[in-house]
Order: sequence, then structure tokens, then C-alpha cells
Amino acid sequence: PNIIVGKDAAEKYLLTVFTPGTKGKPSRVDLLRYPDRMGRESSTVSSDASAASTGGNNNDAVNPPSGPALTSKSLFNAEEAQVQWSPRADSALVLTQTSIDSTGESYYGSSHLFLLLENDPKRPGNGSALSVPLPPEAAKDAQGTVPIVSCSWVSNPTITGTVPFTVISGRMPALASLHHGITGEPTFLFGRAHRNSVDISPHGRFLVVGGYGNLAGGMDFWDRNKGKMIPRHVILP
Repeated sequence: PNIIVGKDAAEKYLLTVFTPGTKGKPSRVDLLRYPDRMGRESSTVSSDASAASTGGNNNDAVNPPSGPALTSKSLFNAEEAQVQWSPRADSALVLTQTSIDSTGESYYGSSHLFLLLENDPKRPGNGSALSVPLPPEAAKDAQGTVPIVSCSWVSNPTITGTVPFTVISGRMPALASLHHGITGEPTFLFGRAHRNSVDISPHGRFLVVGGYGNLAGGMDFWDRNKGKMIPRHVILP
């Protein structure tokens, strides 16, 4: 499994574990929290077995038994996963991909985006995993799905309210959008263009939606607070 760790302000360690699928069994991603929610399979051995193996020393104080995972999600058509932690380290974006699209319609292969939360607002004490809703304006591929080009969190953990994230989705010209950090719902559209990357300023106010690599390299600058594009040319008096 691939393990990626995030640490939140309360000195708890959150982990995402991606387990690739096998024949007849889908891939899976688990959101864990050390030390209390590491999954049933990761619980330590019993006190008697621990004492016997260490000559009488009980290790339960060091490795206490853990509860179930905060949340788990079965992932179909997922060969690999990329995880991006929120700046507050209490949630994560999981971008799953297959390396080859059998239809040849998508440059990026098949992809899906999920949001993992340490705290589910509807179920206190439990996490949640949801598929990120994409704007209907994003263009679908030949299979009727919307490919995910990229995603990134707004980088400032001290902003007021929920930390949002950005997504570029759909066939080119792709659609860039801003999403709520808990519900995953789109809250603002930056429009469609040949773009594949969003770079965000450290304080989270300004964004650059750019098209690099195999694209032409165009860039659009946005003020997130005002919801407006910054003019590319400024005429001085």
C-alpha cells in the first residue's frame, strides 16, 4: 500500500492508505488516524501475547489497540492515487487515475476525484469519503465521464471559514472551478480554456490558471476575494 501522512494542530497523525486492486477486488483508500483509528486489522496483539513475546513486558501502553478507519472508499478503475492534504491537515483530496484510456479520447486516461474528511458534519466522531461533484459545464469524454486534469488546495490555513480547493476538469478547453472544502460542491467557475494547472499565492487570494506542457502556455490571473480576473495589461495614466 501507498501511505501518505498529514499532521494536524492537535498532534494527531492522519494517514491515507491506498491499496491497489487485485483480480475481482477493487482498489481502496482508507483514512486513518494515529493512534486511535488505525483500522481493525492494525490493532495490536492481545496483552497476554504481547507480554509473552517480550518476556513479560506489556507493550499496550506504547501501541494501544485501535478502532476502525475513519472512513474507507472502494475505488473502481484506479491503478494509482495522488493525495493532497488540506493546509489544516484535516481533509485530503484523492485523485485516482488509470494510465491508459482504452478509448483514446482522454490524454489523461480515466480519472476520478474524492474528498476525505476527518470529521463528517452529519456523523460526529466519524470521517467521510465523497466523490467531488463537478460542474455540469465541464465537457464529457466519449465514455460520458468528466476527466480530472488537476486539483489543488488554497494554501492558507488561516483563512476565515472552510478552506476551498480548485479543480480543472473536462476535455479541452477544460473548466477551472473553485469548490467548498467540506461539501465538495463547486462555488465559482473560472471559465473554460486550454489550461491544466492552478497556482495559488501563499495567502490564498490570487490564483494563476495556466496551460503548460503540451499546451500553449497561456495564463489567467484571478483575485479570489473579488471573483474577478486581473487585467493582463495595465494602462498607466
